[in-house]
Amino acid sequence: MKLSQKYKNQLKVAHEVAANYWGQDITQLEKALSSITVLNRTGSKMVCLLPEIGTYPQSICKIYFSGQGFQNELWGYQAAQSFKPIENISVPPVIKFFPEKNAIISEKRTLRDSRFDILKCRKKNQTINWKNVGQWLKKFHDSQVNSVPNEQFLREKFDRIYQHLGKYGALFSADETRSLKQVISSAQSFIGNNTQEWVLSHGDFGLGNIKTSGSMTHIIDFENVTMTPRDYEATKFLSGIQSTVYFLYRHNRYESFSQDFLKGYETTIEPNPLNKFFYILTKIDMIAKYSEHITTPGLHINKILYTSL
Repeated sequence: MKLSQKYKNQLKVAHEVAANYWGQDITQLEKALSSITVLNRTGSKMVCLLPEIGTYPQSICKIYFSGQGFQNELWGYQAAQSFKPIENISVPPVIKFFPEKNAIISEKRTLRDSRFDILKCRKKNQTINWKNVGQWLKKFHDSQVNSVPNEQFLREKFDRIYQHLGKYGALFSADETRSLKQVISSAQSFIGNNTQEWVLSHGDFGLGNIKTSGSMTHIIDFENVTMTPRDYEATKFLSGIQSTVYFLYRHNRYESFSQDFLKGYETTIEPNPLNKFFYILTKIDMIAKYSEHITTPGLHINKILYTSL
């Protein structure tokens, strides 16, 4: 397959980072560099598996070519290291940052999807301690707190829900649409009349970024770190959990998960207009994502897979 010039340019940067990491002349590394495996690539990011070479084990190299991803990752990792570790909760160890290349080298770990824990029929068989996960998230949030509104965050959230209504509005009745618009209006009024506590948030805290390895639970991917209202991330996370356990026929699990998680965070989520907006936005985001997936050629949901686990 012929590689585009952009791909070649990104791969060249990956080779430079690898040579720098290994501390060797790039001209002497032809075999090692040809063994680099590209795991994921977008226009703004490349993730590679670096081969074992000498005393250097296999490792993961993530490089950002645009945007704030690298700065956010650095911000997130620093925050995660600023408080006392929570039992059995960790982030993948970073070996080295290369700020001049917007690159991160981290240990290669075999990580298991946290959704497998949700599928287990008996709570005692679960690997993840959700109370500890809640405690970790609170510590992470508490690493930076202020009352300065993140206007970009708010603008993006309100813009997105209006975009969803424009694209998927036909899914809702006229009464439902009016109710949704009332939720949006109430949230905007609430923000204007109430001071919020803004905290440092993971930005994409969900089951997809909570992984397990043996007895350890790892929180990964900090590229979307940002400041959000205190309750935003917990509301979004629990809304996603709620939908997942219902979809996987574990209807009785949500109360257990949410209680453990909120106990760890030492909070309850107030049913104010802003939190209601975050809840509704999360649900509509999921509808939009599902709608996009089912229109992808060749993609389908394997019902047998879910019912057999």
